[in-house]
Order: sequence, then C-alpha cells, then structure tokens
Amino acid sequence: SRGYKLDDYLAHLGAAERAIHGIDRGIRVVGGIAHSPASELVREFVRRGGLAMADIVDLHMYPPPVPAESHEEDFASLQRLMEEHGGAKPIWITEFGCYADDDPACVPLTVGDATMNRCRWRDEATASEQLVKFVAVSFAHHVRKIFLHAGVCGPLNGSDGGGIFFEYGGAPRKMYPAVAALTRMLGSPETCAGKIAQGGLRGYVFESAAGATGITWAEKDKRITLDAEAQAFDLMGNGLGGPEITVGRTPVYVIAGRGKGAAILRIISAAR
Repeated sequence: SRGYKLDDYLAHLGAAERAIHGIDRGIRVVGGIAHSPASELVREFVRRGGLAMADIVDLHMYPPPVPAESHEEDFASLQRLMEEHGGAKPIWITEFGCYADDDPACVPLTVGDATMNRCRWRDEATASEQLVKFVAVSFAHHVRKIFLHAGVCGPLNGSDGGGIFFEYGGAPRKMYPAVAALTRMLGSPETCAGKIAQGGLRGYVFESAAGATGITWAEKDKRITLDAEAQAFDLMGNGLGGPEITVGRTPVYVIAGRGKGAAILRIISAAR
C-alpha cells in the first residue's frame, strides 16, 4: 500500500534484524506480512528469503465464521513452504478476531470496523468452541501464540463493544472462561505430537514441559476410553470422570504426563 513494495519491507526488516542481533543474538525478531497464511504476499515473503531475517513469523487473521478445520490446509501449506526455504519458524498471530454476544447492545450486533464485523459468530458458545478448535488446528502447524486482539479495540469496559472477552460494563462472555481453560490445559506447547482426522473425528496432541494435552471433537458422538494415566476435561475445564467419555461437536481435553503424547493419540484414535 501507499506505493511500498515487498522489496522495501525486506530491506527495512533486514536492517532491523542486523541491528538488533548485532547487539544481542538472544533477542527474537518478529517479522512477516500481517495477513492470513493463505495470502500470496505472505508466501512471497517466505520465497524471497524473509525467514532468514526473522525468528518469528507474524500473521493477522480476521476469518469469517467458517469451521476452524477449513484453515488447516492453509497452515499446512505455509509450513511446507517454510520447510522448503530454510526451515519452519514459530508463527505468532498478533491480531485475531472472533466475536459473538448472546446479549447484544444493538441488533444486528456490530463490533469495531468492517474487518472485525466479518468475524461474528451466531452465539458465544459456538465462538468458544471455534476458538479452541482454531488453536488446535493452527498450533499443529507451528503457530505458538495468538493475540486475541484488534488494533482498533477500545479500552476494557469501553463503549465500542469491540473486545472479544468482555461486553459493556466488563461482563464476561463465554469465550473468556473457555480460553482461560484452554491456556491452563495446553500450557506452552513445544511440539505437536500428532494429529488424527478420520471418520468425522479430529484429534490434536501437544507436548509441553508440563505434560501432554490432546484436544478432540467429532461430527457425531463417539466414545473413547481413558487409560489409568489420562484425564478428560470439558471445554470449560470441568473434569469428565471416566474411564469412558463421549466426544461430540464441543472439544474435549485429554491430558497426561510429560512424554505421553503418543499414548493420548492412541486413546483418541481408538474412538468408536
């Protein structure tokens, strides 16, 4: 925009990277095109050597209300492209929109600007489910941080209604406890230990210093059987008991100790 080209950005990023790392190689440089993984400009950034100038690749996403699974191939394709051009780097999505309000201040609900308004889900429960599913899908392909934030959001408890988690007066939406449970269950994942997508069943398993976490859901109800080392929790972090639990449209967490990712994947894969 405004006459600038990718060459201009690469020149500025390269100068910044050299200056920053010239002082301290331990400082991580975030660079990239603030757009979706499907963007041709993002892919051109990778093909033109941008990965050599950044420790972390930056994306922005304001997706329409489509299933989280529909983004998987875009992330997988970007991961493959990075691997072909020097190796996949961690991805941070530093702006992400996902909005819903069960008690809107106006009808139809409006939030922020036009870009944000295309990210509205029909209700808070569905938005909560999709946020967790999106994290599972994207984290399986090198995403490591998502900032649920828009650059035009007003202050907390402000009058614009553009925040994801709180409505007027600071009342929490359902997305708030759902994401709180997600961050507690998932921790800071180091690797994706595996995934499954078959017969309407989805499962994504991650390893972190705190242990292994699986996130699973299904188009139609399925039953999985936990072993003695695994525990299951619902979307809001409530224990589900066991050993047999039902997995349906709403994501379920299956957690176990460190290094147990393969065991969790076997548990999910055996769903019937």
